[in-house]
Amino acid sequence: MSKLDKLDKVLGEALEQLVVAAQTLSECDDIDDKQYLTNIGGAVAKIWDIRDSIYQNHPNLKPDFVSESDENQISFEKQDKLSREAEEYELNGDFIAATDSYKQLLACSTIGHFKRIAEAGLFRVCNES
Repeated sequence: MSKLDKLDKVLGEALEQLVVAAQTLSECDDIDDKQYLTNIGGAVAKIWDIRDSIYQNHPNLKPDFVSESDENQISFEKQDKLSREAEEYELNGDFIAATDSYKQLLACSTIGHFKRIAEAGLFRVCNES
C-alpha cells in the first residue's frame, strides 16, 4: 500500500469517526449540541476538501462511490436521502420505519456504497426488533 493509499484510508476512517462522534453527541442529554455538531460538520467538509484535492491529482485513489456519484448525481442524491432517513429512524429507535427505509434503499441501490449501508442497516435493525 502506497503512502497516498494509506492517507486516503486514514482520512476515510476520520470521516467515519466524526459521524460516530456526531451520533454520540446527539445522544448526550446534558450538552447543547448545536454548535458542536456544526463544528463537526465543518471538520467533515474540510476533510472532504482534502480528499477531493488528492483525487484531482490521483484519480486512481477515488473510491467507487465517489466516482459513481460524479456519474449520476440525481441517483446519488436519492440514495443519500434514503440512507440518511433510514439512519435517522434507526437512531430514534423507530426500527419499523428504519427497516422500510433500508429496504427501499436496497431496492434502488445502484451504487455499491449505498447497497452496503442498506444491508448493514437491515442487519442491525432486524437484530433490534
